[in-house]
Amino acid sequence: MNKSVKDISLSMYTVLLMGLLLWIVYGFYINSLPIIAANIITATLSVLIVITKIEYK
Repeated sequence: MNKSVKDISLSMYTVLLMGLLLWIVYGFYINSLPIIAANIITATLSVLIVITKIEYK
């Protein structure tokens, strides 16, 4: 199994996470559970990708 993460952009995932956090804040602002839930799930998966990127760097 090849554990290469060279093709994953850390800066792209950082920007994505910032955008997702803003969407979560917006979801709380308008009190919308679907927006909050969807973005928390996506942010969690993105954090896992970032952790994997850092671990196998």
